[in-house]
Amino acid sequence: MFLPAKFEAIPTTWGIIGDATANGWDGDEAAMTFNEADESWTITTTLKAGTFKFRANGSWDINFGGSANNLIQNGDNLSVAAGTYTISCTSLAKQLTTTIARLLKSKLRHVLS
Repeated sequence: MFLPAKFEAIPTTWGIIGDATANGWDGDEAAMTFNEADESWTITTTLKAGTFKFRANGSWDINFGGSANNLIQNGDNLSVAAGTYTISCTSLAKQLTTTIARLLKSKLRHVLS
């Protein structure tokens, strides 16, 4: 006899944290917004020259760094120059795709991914 499996849905929120963000490493994450249509997390924010990481649920249990093309759990901090950025992460078939685009005054985008 098989017993039915028991599952629990755990809400997940994502944000960025680091010395490049307004709140630094010791403050709250800058929250990202979830887009159901393409299953992406996005934030448009002004960053200082420095570093940041992606972090889930305000805890270091789930965090990603490395490079925009190769984010990994507990990876190195990502470096950015000062500017306003749109940062987007999409998980397709369990592969994380990231775009970090700096918004230039001419409204052209310089993509760092």
